[in-house]
Amino acid sequence: MVYLFPYAILQRNTRNWLNCLLFRNSSCLQFMAYTKSVSYVLTAPKIFRVGASQKVVVQAFGYEKEFPVNIAIRSFPDKLAVYSSGHVSLTPANKFQDAVTLTLQPTDLPRTDNSVKYVYLEAISPHFTRSKKMPVSYENGFLFIHTDKPIYTPDQSVKVRVYSLNEELQPARRETVLTFVDPEGVKVDIEEEEDFTGIVSFPDFKIPPNPKYGIWKIEAKYKKNFVTSAVAKFEVKEYGKVCPYCEPSLLYVSSEKFVEDNFTTQDEMQKCLSCPDAKCGASATADHLGLSLPSFSIIIQPESNFISSDKFENFRIVVKASYFYNKKLASADVFLRFGIIEAAEKRMMPRAMHVTRIENGVAEINFNCKKAVSSIGFQSLEELDGSYLYIVASVLESTGGLSSEAEFAGVRFAVSPYKLSLVATPLFVKPGLPFFIKVQVKDTVDDFVGNIPVTVTAKSMSEQMDETELISEGLESGRRKTSMNDGTALFVVNIPSDSKTLEFQVKTADPRLSDENQATKTYEARAYSSLSQSYLYIDWASNHKILEVGDFISINVYPHSPYIHKIHHYSYLITSKGKLVSFGTQKRIKDLEYEHLTFQITQEMVPSARLVVYYIVMGEETAELVADSVWLNVEQKCGNSLDIKLQSSKEILNPAQVVSLNMKTQFNSFVALSSIDKAVYGVAGRGKRPMEKVMLHLEKSDLGCGAGGGRNNVDVFRKAGLTFLTNANADDSNEAGETCNEVLRTKRSDFKERIFKEASRYANPEIRKCCMAGVRAYPVTETCNDRAQRIRKDQKCISAFRDCCEFANRLREEEPNKLLILARMHFEAFLELDEAQVRSYFPESWLWEVHQVSPRSKTLSITLPDSLTTWEVQGVGISDKGRYRVLIRL
Repeated sequence: MVYLFPYAILQRNTRNWLNCLLFRNSSCLQFMAYTKSVSYVLTAPKIFRVGASQKVVVQAFGYEKEFPVNIAIRSFPDKLAVYSSGHVSLTPANKFQDAVTLTLQPTDLPRTDNSVKYVYLEAISPHFTRSKKMPVSYENGFLFIHTDKPIYTPDQSVKVRVYSLNEELQPARRETVLTFVDPEGVKVDIEEEEDFTGIVSFPDFKIPPNPKYGIWKIEAKYKKNFVTSAVAKFEVKEYGKVCPYCEPSLLYVSSEKFVEDNFTTQDEMQKCLSCPDAKCGASATADHLGLSLPSFSIIIQPESNFISSDKFENFRIVVKASYFYNKKLASADVFLRFGIIEAAEKRMMPRAMHVTRIENGVAEINFNCKKAVSSIGFQSLEELDGSYLYIVASVLESTGGLSSEAEFAGVRFAVSPYKLSLVATPLFVKPGLPFFIKVQVKDTVDDFVGNIPVTVTAKSMSEQMDETELISEGLESGRRKTSMNDGTALFVVNIPSDSKTLEFQVKTADPRLSDENQATKTYEARAYSSLSQSYLYIDWASNHKILEVGDFISINVYPHSPYIHKIHHYSYLITSKGKLVSFGTQKRIKDLEYEHLTFQITQEMVPSARLVVYYIVMGEETAELVADSVWLNVEQKCGNSLDIKLQSSKEILNPAQVVSLNMKTQFNSFVALSSIDKAVYGVAGRGKRPMEKVMLHLEKSDLGCGAGGGRNNVDVFRKAGLTFLTNANADDSNEAGETCNEVLRTKRSDFKERIFKEASRYANPEIRKCCMAGVRAYPVTETCNDRAQRIRKDQKCISAFRDCCEFANRLREEEPNKLLILARMHFEAFLELDEAQVRSYFPESWLWEVHQVSPRSKTLSITLPDSLTTWEVQGVGISDKGRYRVLIRL
């Protein structure tokens, strides 16, 4: 087979076109018709990552004979150097679709501190030659920092290891640098270690005798070539510090004397009870006496995770206490203190303290929220909407004098007990096709709520601003009840052929609530633009579910075109973590209204993927590329399997007992073990699970934007994190180095940093609090001005509130799909209100070891620590086949 060089191809095509223009003969007309009927699409990630293998897909349409395509990464701007190249043959057997894998090595394009790097992506074939300028990123792989516990005291040591993975989630084997930074930003220590297994163990970091107290940071990065980094935090805290307003004698008195006899004035008592460190009264006992680990756990159980109008004056709270070996406390004093958490600021309510007793492990109170919050200036539920009730339970054992404390901050004040969001519903409509709306109802702490009536109203606007009611209020087609499985309800709207925008409102219709307490949200969906009025709609909402590796997924695909008889195939691409991971072509069955696109979910698609479906249709004058996309949520699982089992017939073990721990892995692996006392997490909860944090980190490598779809064919590909080259009436004309406004879907850190930067403009701390109160996402449809009118403070506070409210709304509007449930990221998560604040002495962890498990099984003999408690054993396994993690309890 003979391959033509680019200049030969150009010379041949130029000669053919000149013959057409000069002589207009029949062969010329056949040639012109042929060039209109053939087309190609070359697709690649919109950013090339140095050191990562990147798949580039090429597809041709209208050809009958096999032909070669050479694809290469060339130097910018001269194209003289070829960094990586590949060759494919497009044939009828592969449906004229194939891919090459290219890798840009760090040695070919060394990183410099102050320059943006580019390369050319070039494709050469006998039928076309194209190139595109592509930006280069030095982000490669993933770093995860693991410490033995979250909090330390002076003179303790921080045990730390780093898991280092490449883009394929295999051991990266790169030299890693670790930096310890104190609360004032001073770099205290820097360590470097080689990576041989993907588990990088560092020397223990000794906390100095007189450290700076507060939140310390550990920063990890690669020593060379890449800019990948990670940050972990731990707290250094001194124990035995008692509130200056508390007398030591208080540590030995009963609850009655604590309240009645031990303060000279009412003011002294209020100051003690409102101490921000919560080191007063019963809670100071353990610190003052130097007791070690808490001997019993406390569970705070509010009757609901939200406080609405019906519970505002009578909210039931149950406190349960039991020893860590599962025996209930027979009798104990309980001190309950309360506060309000508003915009990450905590305000205690000294006058709201309750004193009661635990009998047989249980205590119960009825709390009047309205009366309590009035003591700090709040007069109504509306003023508190979106804030959280902060509960502190300090328990003092009646017999042995032991004490413990727990906190709970998961009860939200809510005008409406519900939150609405869209699932699998990109806000782009296709004229002439159905539009499926899946609404999800959650409560104030993001739990699904089933059997709740939901209504939808919708209207379409044409280019001439003519309005058409599609679903009117009261119609049966606009009313559903949410599913008990996932809290969703499905609606369908038929989009008129002249529609330019669709406006629709979703609203709960709970008969137990007044109209002002219903949750409401309004959305606007824009129409996809096509020159030939050809459209494609992926309906993922109808059959939406969270996917697992190995699942076969079937998605409905709806085409619409005046030239639908010319559509013969659908093609698809799947991206995940910024890479093309799968592609294919499926033949279209004639005369079907819609078809099923079926493929299997693979490990490469964890934790999420984007599906792009497209076809090319021949219009009157030229071919057009028509596309749509959706975002797919894949179950949070790491690859392969790791099984750790305790070889004991007993569920409860004795202190100092020797037991066998058996590890089995799917592949030969290195397994990092660690164990920590359950009490470290303060028994009230531990916030996000480690696996969720890992998946959040992996998802940041997604190059896409939003929930899918786009304004046109170019926008669809860019929102899926892709760029393309084609002759089918589409051009990704944005410079390759530019990013769309949405970049990645809105991340916690991005939103948080921009909000805090805005709030820092206010030097006065009280005014800054007003600003932070304004940034809260508000579940009721009200403007910032409406909300500001309820503030009973000075004009400076009102102005700051309103300005920051509007600033936050503008940030949310940068993401057109801001109200969709996209993944595991949303603004309120950065408060992490469900994570317990730990206030007890923490023992050293144990079992901080790394073992090679080969061949795929190993048994260890371990001696349990000499204490009564529950231990959590965590294993992280890494092999050349992938990464995995398990958690067991002893």
